[in-house]
Amino acid sequence: DVYSFGVVVLELLTGKRPVEVCKPKTSKGLVVWVQQLKSEGKHEEIFDPFLRGKGYEEEMLQVLEVACKCVNHNPLKRPVIKEVVDQLKNVQSYQQKPRSERECPAEKR
Repeated sequence: DVYSFGVVVLELLTGKRPVEVCKPKTSKGLVVWVQQLKSEGKHEEIFDPFLRGKGYEEEMLQVLEVACKCVNHNPLKRPVIKEVVDQLKNVQSYQQKPRSERECPAEKR
C-alpha cells in the first residue's frame, strides 16, 4: 500500500529503520520523527549523512515531500500510487535538466 511505500522511501532517505530495534519503547517511530523535524524546518537533519552534500538536495526534498504525503495520518489524504509515480517522475525529469535550466533567473546574476 501507499503508506508502506512511503515508509520505505523514508528509510532510504534517512538511513533509519521504521522502529529502532534496540529501543522500541523509548524511541519515536520513523514517521513521527520525520514529521516532527519537518514541522520544525530541520529538513537537513532528516537525511542520511551519506546522502548530504552530494548536489541532490532539491531532489531529496521533493522525494521527502512525496514520502510524507504517503504516510499522512489521514488515509483519505494519501495519494494513490499513480499520483506517487507521477510525482516521482517529475523529480526525475527535474534532475535530468541541465543545471542552468534548473536555476531561477535571480540566481544567474
